[in-house]
Amino acid sequence: EKEKLYILCMASSQLPNETPEAHSFITTLIQVSQEFVRSIEKEPSATSLRDVTRCLKLIAWFKETLSGCSLSLPISQLACATVMGLAFVYYYRLQNTEDRNSYWKYLGEDNTAVSWKQRELKEQGFLALKEPGTYAHVLELVQKSFCDEVDVEDGIAMNQALKENLFVVIICILNRIPIFVVGKPGSSKTLTMQVIASNLQGKQSSREFWRRYPAVYIFPYQC
Repeated sequence: EKEKLYILCMASSQLPNETPEAHSFITTLIQVSQEFVRSIEKEPSATSLRDVTRCLKLIAWFKETLSGCSLSLPISQLACATVMGLAFVYYYRLQNTEDRNSYWKYLGEDNTAVSWKQRELKEQGFLALKEPGTYAHVLELVQKSFCDEVDVEDGIAMNQALKENLFVVIICILNRIPIFVVGKPGSSKTLTMQVIASNLQGKQSSREFWRRYPAVYIFPYQC
């Protein structure tokens, strides 16, 4: 309960323009996410208030960034931004598909810790999240919208691994969030950085979408 109170205070501070109902629901989603990751990693210190800070920072960033996007989403922009914040801090760190699917299910209506009050959540645009598959669908739509703006050379397949790497690394760079990309040889790690460097060139970017963001310079180090 103490952690939940801390999270609520942080949500109210970092999302000052949202309603108390929205603060309360976002707080619950973050708290149960913290608990889920701890149970999967079997380590009480696996998550901390630093994760909460990152999540809320990303929610605010995505809400502002998505305000100009024309995505046909079944939820509000705040709800979409919340899904994205949760995905970046908790979902993407999970190593296998089974745990990832279980995580979205854990945030659904089967979890009694998540209160789905019909009227309040409908007014805030969160209610559709309780439908199975909505979290994953929203994440896929937003990820696709970003990756569709990325140019790759002929002969390079934009597979799921490359899409996920590009999306996560780009968003973390833009928000100055440290990230480690871990994977076996051939899992698009080096290619990801090459594609990012060729696309994110500030005002010189080939696509207008990236011209609003600063240029990225790669400094490789070999250990």
